[in-house]
Amino acid sequence: MIPTMSCSCSDRDFYYVVYRLGKGRGSRSRTVFLNHSEAPTAPRCQCKVRYANFKEGGTWSIPAIEKRGRYQIEVRSSSSILNSNVFVVRE
Repeated sequence: MIPTMSCSCSDRDFYYVVYRLGKGRGSRSRTVFLNHSEAPTAPRCQCKVRYANFKEGGTWSIPAIEKRGRYQIEVRSSSSILNSNVFVVRE
């Protein structure tokens, strides 16, 4: 369970960035594909802190990725960053 902060209107939102991976390795080969995050300096009165439990079979989801390629999801919290395994979208 990690604390996450969101500044949008839905109570189901959490920080995450989807990266599309190039042929190289490391962060230089990553291109931001979908950015669902807010600046850490965003006004606190417009934000909310939630505790999200990310586990297999959980209910959290992101919009479908319809462009083929290799991707990685990064979940940003107020105190840590979690990265998914690399996955491939074929169609």
